[in-house]
Amino acid sequence: MLRLNRDLAIVFKLIASCLTSALLIFFFSALSGEDLLKNHSSIRDLEKIQADIASEIDGNIERRVRQLGEAPKRNPYRKFYCAEFAKEIHEASYLTEKQKIMFDSYNVRDFEAKSKRLVSYAESADLDNLVGELDTVKRELKNSANLIDKRREKLVRQRSALTAAALNSCRTFTIKDGILVLGYQNDLLKSKMETEDNLALLKAALQGVLGVSMPVRCVVIGNKTTLEADDLDIDSEGMLRTALDLGGEIVYKE
Repeated sequence: MLRLNRDLAIVFKLIASCLTSALLIFFFSALSGEDLLKNHSSIRDLEKIQADIASEIDGNIERRVRQLGEAPKRNPYRKFYCAEFAKEIHEASYLTEKQKIMFDSYNVRDFEAKSKRLVSYAESADLDNLVGELDTVKRELKNSANLIDKRREKLVRQRSALTAAALNSCRTFTIKDGILVLGYQNDLLKSKMETEDNLALLKAALQGVLGVSMPVRCVVIGNKTTLEADDLDIDSEGMLRTALDLGGEIVYKE
């Protein structure tokens, strides 16, 4: 029975290793043709403002305008109404200005001119021109949404040329004790991949594609196309550090 359990454990380990290797082959292949390493912070910021703009376009503006009720016919009530209407327009246009700031296309004079027009229309109770300003803001919001979408797509597609080149120069790879080992022909190629930035990008991409946090180690294998036992020697101290980094604890037994 013990022998059978041991055999089953070996089979499961082999299957797991094959599946992981297959996923890594897919990962490296995808990384060569398409960028999987992106600036997460920039993309999150773009997605946040994109969602805010979509909410405004999809009904938030109209909902707030409806809450103002029907426009009064006489002053001073009509002027008060127009003042509130102008405030809603200004609030909606803020997202467009925020997008311009993010894209370094913000123009202070344009913003001041727009604000002065809103104040003027509110003071003169010119509801028709305020409605025209609202329509302009809606068009600007749609344009901002398109620009943000294009910028986001560019960031997603953007590749790290250095990391991709360093990965492409890898002759072979394997997994040893939960560590991804990359084999390089010489120290120069190995050192290019071993930079802190490249390893961080690779680990982030592994996490995003495979859903696992995996340590990475680079070794020199010369002209060999496979990693041999001597290439995979990992000192016990290094393994201990890796285990601790992954959340392990040292337990002393009496």
